[in-house]
Amino acid sequence: MRAFVRGLSSLILLFLFASGAFAGGDVRVLIYHRVGDSRYPSTNVATELFKTQMEWLREAGFTVIPTKKLEGFLLRGEDIPEKSVVIHFDDGYRSVYRNAWPVLRKMGYPFAVTVPVYPVERGWSDYATWGMLREMAKDGVEIAAHGSEHSRLGSPKKGESGDGYLARVRDEAEASMRVLKREGFDPAWIAYPYGEFNETVTKAAKSAGYSYAFTQDPGPVARNVDKFEIPRFAVVGAVSDFGLFKERMGYEPLVLKSFDPVPGTAAGGRVKGFSAAVESPEKYLPGEVNVFLSEAGRLKASFDPSTGIVKAEGAVLTKRINRLIITLKSRTSGRYAFASRLVLNPEKND
Repeated sequence: MRAFVRGLSSLILLFLFASGAFAGGDVRVLIYHRVGDSRYPSTNVATELFKTQMEWLREAGFTVIPTKKLEGFLLRGEDIPEKSVVIHFDDGYRSVYRNAWPVLRKMGYPFAVTVPVYPVERGWSDYATWGMLREMAKDGVEIAAHGSEHSRLGSPKKGESGDGYLARVRDEAEASMRVLKREGFDPAWIAYPYGEFNETVTKAAKSAGYSYAFTQDPGPVARNVDKFEIPRFAVVGAVSDFGLFKERMGYEPLVLKSFDPVPGTAAGGRVKGFSAAVESPEKYLPGEVNVFLSEAGRLKASFDPSTGIVKAEGAVLTKRINRLIITLKSRTSGRYAFASRLVLNPEKND
């Protein structure tokens, strides 16, 4: 993964900053997990690095807004600042309460914490307690849903029946809503555990009463995004360094009207080819397409601006979760537009 991210960065970073300005009219949602907890390097960000990132947002002219304002932008067409950022912490870890909250409170930044309710109910030591979460909420921190058990929802477990799978998906959505309300919170949205979702998962989220939902597919948020597939940039481990952090702030949103395979599940771990239909293809240069797959790196790809179709070669997937990233270069701004989609191999459980 690190080599894949570095390759993408070296190709694109120059173009993002050469224009001398950042993209506007869209939002970037950043996901953190742990802050200042070096026991878990793959999901951690050092406290000093976190401070540096937060300070840079202000220096670069970004406005950190609460998720509630993003809701108004997406659901009701309300205006938000041109360079807006939303900050999320998935999983409700105690290090957020101890290390991240003091930094954000000092800077006056709003943020949200998503909570898998059963680990909190059981009093697991790495998770914030209900008391800690209520204390943060009194200070304006948004508390949102992140499932019940925090299980992988993209496919049935080995040996799990269709009915059993559906019941598990529903419990992740409904129990999370029910327990959070019992504890005095009012979650309007859910972040899918591990970022895994499909049509069954999105239907369950809607049925449970959520108004919108977040994935872990990286990318900026366009106003016309699917409200139950809102992308977020992860800032963890290998993808948390300062250079990559600044790079993410410069992408424009690339809106995909369709994506194949749908809904991103690769049965047997083999994909013959990837394709996507781009909205407003006339905005992009025909020879400036890049397609990357997490475990394979760059794929051979083509873009036809007359049809808006991006095509890329297939791949054999050895990991459960991959993400396909597509970038196209804007004719007007010279920056890269960015979109990604989950590609899931249900045969794997890693």
